[in-house]
Amino acid sequence: MVTSTVDGHEVTGYPALARDEDGVRLSIQDSEAAQARSHREGLVALLRHVLPSPQRYVVDHLSNRERLAFGQFGEIEGSSRNPPRRL
Repeated sequence: MVTSTVDGHEVTGYPALARDEDGVRLSIQDSEAAQARSHREGLVALLRHVLPSPQRYVVDHLSNRERLAFGQFGEIEGSSRNPPRRL
């Protein structure tokens, strides 16, 4: 919680991570509920951006036979035919 005086009025803001087109940013929300919602979404976006895909790890440790079997169910995230998502 951040409190400041503006033009003689006390103003309270609630800092949170927020999603934006380039990733995440720090924002000030007007309520604790908005802070919780924004921060949760921002944290998830940040983690998705910095953590490697668990699917990619699993696929990298499959045998060729297992890859062929799973390949019939769809594309693999991170393959050359599927570019990675941008935050």
